[in-house]
Amino acid sequence: MTIDPARKKILGFEVVAICFLFLLPVTWNGVVSYFYPHTITLDRGLREQMGRLIFNVSYIVPVLFIMWGSGDGFAKFGLTRMEWWKAMNVAILCLVGMMLVRGVCISFLRSVAPDLVKSSFLFKHNLGRIPKSALDGSLALAFYFVGAFAEELILRAYLITRFTELFRSKIYAALLSSALFAVYHCYQGITAVFVVFFHGLLFSLTFLATRNIWPSTFAHTAYNFIVGFLR
Repeated sequence: MTIDPARKKILGFEVVAICFLFLLPVTWNGVVSYFYPHTITLDRGLREQMGRLIFNVSYIVPVLFIMWGSGDGFAKFGLTRMEWWKAMNVAILCLVGMMLVRGVCISFLRSVAPDLVKSSFLFKHNLGRIPKSALDGSLALAFYFVGAFAEELILRAYLITRFTELFRSKIYAALLSSALFAVYHCYQGITAVFVVFFHGLLFSLTFLATRNIWPSTFAHTAYNFIVGFLR
């Protein structure tokens, strides 16, 4: 079944708009941070966490508006209710898969390019810090959740749905979404880009299997919290 040319044109404009709104700025920031690592702020205090929350919300709202304005309904993009126990079980499976993928990827890269792994941002810095108060911890959790939701909303819920319709292939949609996800993490080094690409595939498979945004969002939040605070 082919897509109507008029609708294909509209979807193309939508996707380009989302890429300019979200992917271009964060990719540029990632590239600059890769070449100038001193620009990365590691001490995420209350003020910076609040700023990052607002920053992520500024992406979420326009994308939700575009989804609403498309007339397709939020359910098409996976924004539907899901039994919490089912969502958490799927999220746990996804999280376990992410940890396994991380271990396998790092072990493989250490065997073929040990210097590349040693130079990775992930192994030179902590991405977070231990919360100093209940408020600090709550804001940090909100920071990780909103950040994960923003990425899942744009890269999985929106782009996979649109790429699938445009290219008539869930495989192409998952691969392209994962590649875009990995590219703007380049500030963390080549090792991280490699790991993040496969994490993106896991998130994509989770989304496609459930047609729901919440399992991958919960897994994404938990993973970021673990590598940010507990590693």
